[in-house]
Amino acid sequence: MFVNSHIKPNHLGISTNLVNNPADISGTLTRTAHGFPVVELEMENAANTIFDLDEQSYYKRISDILTVKQLTGINIIVHAPHRGRNTNLAAADTRVRESAVERMLQVMEFSYLIGARMLTINPGYLESNPELAKRQLQYFKDSLCVLVARARSLGIQLCLANPRAGRPKRLILSDAQIIELCREFSLRYTFDVIDFINFDHLKGRYFMRLRKLLPYIGNVHVADMKMEKRTWMPLGKGNFPFHDVLSFLSNHGYNGNVIVTKQSFEDDGNEYIKQAHCYRQNLSVLNALPPEAAVA
Repeated sequence: MFVNSHIKPNHLGISTNLVNNPADISGTLTRTAHGFPVVELEMENAANTIFDLDEQSYYKRISDILTVKQLTGINIIVHAPHRGRNTNLAAADTRVRESAVERMLQVMEFSYLIGARMLTINPGYLESNPELAKRQLQYFKDSLCVLVARARSLGIQLCLANPRAGRPKRLILSDAQIIELCREFSLRYTFDVIDFINFDHLKGRYFMRLRKLLPYIGNVHVADMKMEKRTWMPLGKGNFPFHDVLSFLSNHGYNGNVIVTKQSFEDDGNEYIKQAHCYRQNLSVLNALPPEAAVA
């Protein structure tokens, strides 16, 4: 059910994780850009392909991406890789952490060269040693000191993503820690509509928590979900009130990107894209109506 909304269709975009072809980034961007003004380049599988290229091939790939941008008019934002030791920005092992920082600096430089000015990063993995785990926020801050300094020099806004609850190997930040990091390092928060779910306290607590984080949100990920199975779904194919959440955001001042994404590379990305197009068309209709009539 659609409710009165201030969500703008030109803020709705999609992630390239809906089309998983890391060897052909420019082709993937061309496909995902069709009908969408903003595309989030998911670097999870693309990073090794890009950074293993020789110098000539690397800059040729960048040139191809810039050509796609010029032809389509899309705005590109980037989501850094977040799987594997070389992405663990909160590692207790200094060498692992430095390696992760170096990889993120590579991603940042690449983002700058393709004209992306927003980059989402994840904190990393939870240490199995409880004593080390207690110090991981500081380890992550040590990494951020380097990354934020470089991001500022390049004019790139760093955004912080937080994994969903229930992932025992991941370092999951509390809402208070997210706010602390955003304030201390001038980060923005990449809010994931589905990952934010707390199944034990879904209704009131969801929006209570979200209200506190509103001032820090700079990017949004969205999908639908079959709540009874806790399965991610294309927009409109589940029974999670994602539209109500987006309306809450926009009605409280959020005016940034909303990126349709999926959980698993095995999911049918074509269906996600199709449903994202349908939702964008619905938004166009709703925004053309007077406020009192924009209810369906």
